[in-house]
Formats: sequence, C-alpha cells, structure tokens
Amino acid sequence: MVKPTPQNLTRTFKDRSIGICRKAAQLHSIDSSIRIAIIIEKPGQRPFVFSSEEQGFQWPILMEQYVHAQTPIVKRPSHFVFLNEGLSRGRVKVVKPSS
Repeated sequence: MVKPTPQNLTRTFKDRSIGICRKAAQLHSIDSSIRIAIIIEKPGQRPFVFSSEEQGFQWPILMEQYVHAQTPIVKRPSHFVFLNEGLSRGRVKVVKPSS
C-alpha cells in the first residue's frame, strides 16, 4: 500500500532530523567514549550538525573546514537531555541571565 505524502514536508524533515540527533545523543549517553558527528543538509538552508563533543570540534580537517565554511546550526548531546536528567548528571547547569 502506498503511503500518502505528508502535508507539511518541512515539518517532517525537521522532525526526522531532530529524531536522528536524539538517538545519537542517547547512544552517546550510553557510552561517552563514542564520537558522533552528523551533518544533515537541505537545499537552500543552513546545514544542521550534531556533534557528540560538548566543546569545539575535533573532526577530520576536511569536515571541519566544511562546517566552518557553511556556518551550520550545531547541536550537541546536552541539547537533547531532559532538564531533570541533565541537572542530576551534572550536564546541565543553571545560570543567571546577564543583566
């Protein structure tokens, strides 16, 4: 049986890309020694990058050059951690907003 096409393709793309990053964040939470880098491109928009490294990038040089040239939207595992879980594990910090 043929699936009907979704009404809002942009929403579907966003949901799937966020879902992929959530799964990568879960994998990283199971074993933090795993290094994960995902680049998702959509024509006409900035690339969406997921990196398992919380600070900076330690990728192969060609990948790093691409990421810096494209100015992507970068997400890290802490973006996909529930607040309570992040606070209990020390991954999320509560900071005061600057005045």
